[in-house]
Amino acid sequence: MTPLPVGTTTGPGSDPPSLLPVDGAGSPPGVGSADRGPTDASTEPIRPGRSDPGIDQGPTTRSGFTGWLTAVAVVAAGIQVLFIHALSRRSTLPAAGWYDTVQARQLVRGHWLIDPVQATSGAHLLVPTAAHPPLPTIALAVADVVNATGPTSHMVFLALLFVASVVLAGVTVRDLVGERAGILASLVMATFPLLWVNPATVGPETVVIAVTTLLLFAAVRFWAAPGAGPAALVGLALGLCTLTRTDLVALVVLVGLPLGLLVKHASWPVRLRGLAVMGILFLLVVGPWVGRNVALFGHTTILADDFGTTVAGANCHATYSGPLLGWWSPTCPAATRSAHSGGAVSPGDQVRTARRYVTAHRGAAVGVVGARLGRLWGVYRPGQTATLESVTGRPAWVSRLGRWYLYVAVPLAIVGAVILRRRRLLLFPFVAVIVLSSLTAVLAFGDPRFAVDGDVALALLAGVALDAGAGAAARRWPTGPGRHSAGREPSTS
Repeated sequence: MTPLPVGTTTGPGSDPPSLLPVDGAGSPPGVGSADRGPTDASTEPIRPGRSDPGIDQGPTTRSGFTGWLTAVAVVAAGIQVLFIHALSRRSTLPAAGWYDTVQARQLVRGHWLIDPVQATSGAHLLVPTAAHPPLPTIALAVADVVNATGPTSHMVFLALLFVASVVLAGVTVRDLVGERAGILASLVMATFPLLWVNPATVGPETVVIAVTTLLLFAAVRFWAAPGAGPAALVGLALGLCTLTRTDLVALVVLVGLPLGLLVKHASWPVRLRGLAVMGILFLLVVGPWVGRNVALFGHTTILADDFGTTVAGANCHATYSGPLLGWWSPTCPAATRSAHSGGAVSPGDQVRTARRYVTAHRGAAVGVVGARLGRLWGVYRPGQTATLESVTGRPAWVSRLGRWYLYVAVPLAIVGAVILRRRRLLLFPFVAVIVLSSLTAVLAFGDPRFAVDGDVALALLAGVALDAGAGAAARRWPTGPGRHSAGREPSTS
């Protein structure tokens, strides 16, 4: 069985929301404070997205937002139903999906995260493993507990998790920018092929999408109101990210720490208290897993031991030139094993072998990094990358469709980032997630699966850009009475 490759900052913070005067009860939408009467001096707290009174915010009724968001959730669910129905007849699961499915079944039986390969061998050995963080397996185990067993049932369970993530994404952008932006962001996310494809692969990517969305939601809430509750939610989200994919632990530094230190209009005691709450919740979530690994494997395995296999398979002659440039090859770990024929190969041995190879080929490393980033974002050998991805359960046609979707989403996301910056709204968590996806590919290889967390941030930023475009269109072509409705009857001649 081919080892499963699972990989491993931030822009400046934005100013937080402030108390600004709001329109009077009789003011039309979009009218600023200059149009109020001299006696209208009322102010009230506003969400970050309401900080610019000159911006058309679109629909503002809570019932309207709920209805539209429900409609988007129905669209997302419909896409999942159609795609899962199309793939449910396949005879075998992808390797990552098979691994997590078998491990989840053993977990329900009381065997805490054992090696599925050895458990299904003729010897039926129950060997503990830390091949990857546990949350994807735990999610499937929850499905098993409620009797949603089997590959198709797991797909449906993960599809429901994805739909919930789409809804949470809409609420996140609503809190940050406005209701129309929230609807558009959730729609982009629901229709993004590189995102909606993941539940049907039964791999960890759907859980990555969910925890990334939760972290962005928590970051927006904490930035607007840096209290103990939002800080606890941030710490919880950071812990869940760490338990989902090893490289996401970097978000503690890239998102959590800046959130606590850079939040404005809060005293230093409030900031430090927020950081302390984040840290406590993070440790409570991650601590049991780390303690279990240290007790079983020693200090060599803290979060997972997948990094050795990943870098060993991404740094050898097969991936530094030729058709697999910037990708991963199973022949690379095999070379590492042959070099240590006297005993078992540890993750540390794999990392050291990869490091020696990189040091000896520094001249080629720059080109390899460029190829990895190009594969990740669909600009280097995209057709071949789509074919290589098919072994992970992503049909090649979905990868190609997702690439074209990505070509549109990236420019929109850049515009959305500029808009957030100009409006002085929270931006750096979105940028941090995208940058971390790129860093993961640089340190591992250019598998687009490593970018699903970045794809979430791209979708949300693209929704901000679409909202700005819709507002500009509404101002340029305002709706109003028809040409025969200005108090004059149409001519009958």
